Amino acid sequence: MRTCYLHIGMPKTGTMSIQASLGRAASLGDKFKYIVLDRQVNCSAALLEIFAGEVSLRDQELRAGWTPEQVQANQARLRQQLDGSFGTQHEAFILSGERLHNLTAPQLKDLREALARHVDQVKVVAYVRGAASWIESAFQQRLKTGSPADFNNLRNVLPKYRTKFQRFDRAFGRENVVLWPFNPAEFPGKDVVLDFCQKLGIPFDASQVIIDNEGVSVDGLALLYLYRRLAKQGKLSSQDKLDIRLLTRQLRDIEGDKMRLAPSVLKPYLELTADDMAWMEERLGSSISALPPARPGALSTEADLLTLTPRALTWLQRTLGEALPDSPTHAQVVAAMDLWLAGLRSQAARAGAGKSNAKTPRADRLAAARTAPNA
Repeated sequence: MRTCYLHIGMPKTGTMSIQASLGRAASLGDKFKYIVLDRQVNCSAALLEIFAGEVSLRDQELRAGWTPEQVQANQARLRQQLDGSFGTQHEAFILSGERLHNLTAPQLKDLREALARHVDQVKVVAYVRGAASWIESAFQQRLKTGSPADFNNLRNVLPKYRTKFQRFDRAFGRENVVLWPFNPAEFPGKDVVLDFCQKLGIPFDASQVIIDNEGVSVDGLALLYLYRRLAKQGKLSSQDKLDIRLLTRQLRDIEGDKMRLAPSVLKPYLELTADDMAWMEERLGSSISALPPARPGALSTEADLLTLTPRALTWLQRTLGEALPDSPTHAQVVAAMDLWLAGLRSQAARAGAGKSNAKTPRADRLAAARTAPNA
C-alpha cells in the first residue's frame, strides 16, 4: 500500500532538523522518498502557493511586475513538480511543511485529493509541544522574525491547538491524523530526527542527522528585545523585519543559557488556554499542560529581560568597538546597534548583488518564469 506521510510540524518541534536531515540524505532506503519542491526541503511555500495562491514576502519582491498569466504559470509549474514527485519505485513518501495550518479546510481537502491521486492513503503526522515550552519558544521566534513580541502580553503566542489541528481532522479524517507528544528526553539519543525515523520505520544513520537550529541565548535575545523596544516600535515594515533578521544572525554568536520564563509568568497564560489544552490532551492522550518548576535565571519581569549582563555588554563592546561607550545607557546601546545595523545592511546588499550577478539557481528559475509564462 502506497502511503504519503504529510508532516506538518507543529512548529518548534525540530521540524527544520527533520527536513534538513531527510531531505539532504543520500538515501532513505528502497521504500521511502523524501519530496523536495522547488529545491526546498521545507515544502510550505510551494504548497501554499499551489493550494492557496499565497506567496511569501520575499518572493513577492522578486516577482515584482509579474502578470497574472505568469503567476498562474508558476503555480502550474509547482503543481507539475508535485505530481511528478510520486514515482513507481517507492512505497512511502514524506512531504513536509510546517506552515500548512495556514490552509483553510477546503484547501486542505484539495491537497488531500491531489495526494490521493498518487497514493493509497495519506497520513498526517505531527509532534505536539507542551503549552509552557511552546509559549517560551514562540515568543523567542517572534522576536527573531520581527513579529509583534511583548513580554507583558503573551496572548499572541498561545499554542491554539484546536485551531491548528482540528481542520486536519476534518479534511483528512481524524483516524488519519497521527499526533505524538514532543518529549525529547524520551527520544532515541534525545534526537527528534531519530525518533521521527523510528516511528515511520525509515532506515537512518544517526551520523546523518543535521541540526538546523537558529537558537539565540538569553543574552542575545535581551539585546534584540531592547533594540526592538526602543528602536522598532509599532508595526514593522518589510525592511524592518529584514533588519531584525540581520541582527538575529549576528546575535547567535553570543554563548549562554536559553531564555526561560518563570512559572509566575506562564501560569496566567496557561489558565487562559485551559480549554484548548484540555481538547488537545484528550486528542493526544498525553499531558501538555504542566507548569515547569522554577529554574535558575528564569525571567519574571520585562525588566529582567531588559537588564543586560556583563557577558552581553562585553560581546557587544568587542563587536562594536568605539561605537559603544563604557557603562552605556540603553539609549546608547540602541544607537550603537543602529550604526552596526547600517553596516550589516550594506554588507547584505553587496552580497545580494553578487549573488544576482552570479545567477543563482533560484534567480535563474524566477527569470525563466518571467520570460516564459506559458512554460
